[in-house]
Amino acid sequence: MLTKGKNYSFLINNERDISWKRLLRDDNQKRIVLKLLFDKIEPTTLTENLEQIVNAFSDVNDWRYYFIKYPEIISVCGSQKLARFDDNNEDDILLLGSTMTSGFHKEYFSYSLYIELKNKISLDENSYKPQKSIDYWKYFELNGRQIAFDCKAKKYVWTQNFEWENRIQFENREKAILELTGENL
Repeated sequence: MLTKGKNYSFLINNERDISWKRLLRDDNQKRIVLKLLFDKIEPTTLTENLEQIVNAFSDVNDWRYYFIKYPEIISVCGSQKLARFDDNNEDDILLLGSTMTSGFHKEYFSYSLYIELKNKISLDENSYKPQKSIDYWKYFELNGRQIAFDCKAKKYVWTQNFEWENRIQFENREKAILELTGENL
């Protein structure tokens, strides 16, 4: 990712500061990481090699995990593919629909849970509720509940009737999935 102001981009072709051309031209650590990836793939088996790398990546504590497992997350990062990371909290990652947090944006961990559940149960496309302020909860709705990720507590939480001060924490992501899919009954 390259920086653009306070944001980071997953790279696009038509922007000087956040382009693949910039990444490949500048002599930096990011280019070295890309070279290591290129060394692991062959042009004739590119798709298979990349799938093996993705499937082998299993560090759920790495912030990149859900971006790798669910690449569709990057598509909600707007035309410049921007995300914003909070310097004081590594678990506070916003998926920006535009260049600023005053535009609609989603929260990374809650959106990744939404994507995972959407693949398991039927969730409406409009279930996830992006917000226009960093101060508002980004959440999705399921069975009358609002489900979000509390970046400070580093836990998935739920509430009803938007009473965020009375939110209830899930023990962990796996327990949230079990309960929300009904597999925990």
